[in-house]
Amino acid sequence: MLKEKTYYETKASEADYLAWYKTQDWQTYDKPAMTVDNIIFAFDPTDRQLKLLLIERKAHPFKDKFALIGGFVDPSESAKQAALRETAEETGVKITDDNQMWQIGAFTDPNRDPRQWIISVAHATFLSPFVAAHAGDDAKDARWFAVSKDETGAIVFLSSDLTIGLDDLAFDHKDIILATFKRIKESLDVTPDILHVLGDEFTSTDALAVLKCFDSKFEHYSTGNFVKTYVKNNPILMDTGRFEENPNKPGRPKKMLRLRK
Repeated sequence: MLKEKTYYETKASEADYLAWYKTQDWQTYDKPAMTVDNIIFAFDPTDRQLKLLLIERKAHPFKDKFALIGGFVDPSESAKQAALRETAEETGVKITDDNQMWQIGAFTDPNRDPRQWIISVAHATFLSPFVAAHAGDDAKDARWFAVSKDETGAIVFLSSDLTIGLDDLAFDHKDIILATFKRIKESLDVTPDILHVLGDEFTSTDALAVLKCFDSKFEHYSTGNFVKTYVKNNPILMDTGRFEENPNKPGRPKKMLRLRK
């Protein structure tokens, strides 16, 4: 057997090796199933808050628990394609620009899913414009939650009648969200991609509303200091030279900013 293995690995053609491998070795390895999870952020213009999209699970496991959007990867698709499909099926949200989606990483704890050994590839989506969500497929509910913090500083998600803490979520979605928030926070002073939720142009007020969800230091910035820091001193943002168009809003119109390309 050892001589046969050595022959196919080192002497035979790749086609012959693969044909042999599928009959000899393929069945000897335990194989995990693969899923995707999608952490979808968007900025709601009606109340000017950053929001996260969650679904309420219709079936076991974690029936009636809120969770990230996700599901199993089909053999014919990539992880990103699966995330796009699952998002549309479960929430009705169609992400037409997949450049809005970033891969966060693989979550591989063998006990993360009670059904079997399942690896999840997590993505973060910075969606713009904001759209309504509607439950479908195996989701009982799909809704946007405002990203906030409780009195201890812990991340919570708020809707009109419900508060969801990280420990209330299904599977290891607490770990996925914490990893995503950490990744976003670490990038804020270099490439604050989360600001894509605001569209191509945005005001300093809206930028601060988003950024403070990930780093409390932004709670202490005035809009003037923010512009001075991130447009002039550490120019990761650009002044477009335009002002917001909202004649019914009191006070001076705010400058429109954009991410520096």
